[in-house]
Amino acid sequence: MIQWSCLYPTPPRQRTPAPPAVGAICELRAADAAERQRIEAGLLADLGRPATMTDRVAAANIAALQVKAERLEHQGRDAFELRKQIAQ
Repeated sequence: MIQWSCLYPTPPRQRTPAPPAVGAICELRAADAAERQRIEAGLLADLGRPATMTDRVAAANIAALQVKAERLEHQGRDAFELRKQIAQ
């Protein structure tokens, strides 16, 4: 069965076979989400105190930027601007 939730908010009216790339995109998104959660949890654990909402938002943003930068670098593209944002 095709998981349309990662690409479409609701299932399409007609059940047509999805192109092979749809499954790969869903897998990449799931892997990226897991990596973001891992990074975010590590950042919050390193605080050494209870996390505030500001801490949680900052950790989520840093994790998202980190995953995106790694994906760009894996594709051979430049991630310098993202790395600057992460370091700020």
